[in-house]
Amino acid sequence: MIDQKYHQYAGPFRLEDILQHIEKDQQVLNRGELDGALEFDDVASLAEAQQCHVGFFENPKYVDQLNNSQAGCVIVSPKRRKHVPEGMAVIELTDAYRGYAMVADLFHPIPTPTTASIHATAVLGTGVVVEDLVVIGPNVVIGSHVMIGRGTVIGANSVIGERVTIGRHCNIGNQVSISHAMIGDRVELLHGVRIGQDGFGFAMGPKGHMKVPQLGRVIIQDDVSIGANSCVDRGAGPDTVIGEGCKIDNLVQIGHNVRLGRHVVVAGMTGIAGSAKLEDFVAIGGHAGVAGHITLGAGTQLAAFSALMHETKPRQRMAGIPAMDARKFFKLQAMIGKFVSGDKNDN
Repeated sequence: MIDQKYHQYAGPFRLEDILQHIEKDQQVLNRGELDGALEFDDVASLAEAQQCHVGFFENPKYVDQLNNSQAGCVIVSPKRRKHVPEGMAVIELTDAYRGYAMVADLFHPIPTPTTASIHATAVLGTGVVVEDLVVIGPNVVIGSHVMIGRGTVIGANSVIGERVTIGRHCNIGNQVSISHAMIGDRVELLHGVRIGQDGFGFAMGPKGHMKVPQLGRVIIQDDVSIGANSCVDRGAGPDTVIGEGCKIDNLVQIGHNVRLGRHVVVAGMTGIAGSAKLEDFVAIGGHAGVAGHITLGAGTQLAAFSALMHETKPRQRMAGIPAMDARKFFKLQAMIGKFVSGDKNDN
């Protein structure tokens, strides 16, 4: 059950209010059959939900939880509706998970500042520009000529380097460091993120390894989320660019000169080497590696624990070490399994 001590709460809501909120984003397919006067207190998992809760069902692995759930209402896609028990209200949506996200956000909106606040222990350099409703936490250090947009929150112990620009309604977590960077609106940098530090550039040779000056920036466009303790190095000459709407998990390393297109998704423990280019809507599974100086075509999917060494065409699915076409990879695994099984039978 959701503990409201930790999450801002805005409920309860009538079903009509919930439906209207969903319809800001997508159509409710069975609108006419729903009783808008029903009232719900919150969202909840199927296992914990009571009559006053709205649940969500998509994965058929949890059909038993759905059948035993006490939820008063459930959000489903058309292909899953057949599993819903009789007597439970149904919100039928083309994109059920997105709809659930809308409802959860309705009950538990992300807190936004209502007053400006700069903690007494914060240190601000000369020429810092701070717009309305900015919150700056304890022990924050902000360099000279930084610009911070309206409604942005900067957590405790963070360091913002000289001339960095941060857009509006951003959420900068605790112990974040940012330098040599331009950050758009509604960007989320979770605790411990590092933005704009030197890229890994050395002129290697028998006399030793000479550091190459990293003279670029990091450009982070609007609506980007970067998870805890991830690092984005600044470019060596060209910039490192994180495109609009990208979602980057915890513990991800993005090397210098990397360019991510729009809405790229990168799961945790992944490393992307310098000068790689990931086009729009590329998706990378956890603990994967992408070699430098290659381009991943738009919509490429790279499976977890894969190592991609060459370029991909749009919408290719890749898996393995080294990564290959996913169908070929899984066929190969099946063949190896049969071969090993045959060896055992022979012995």
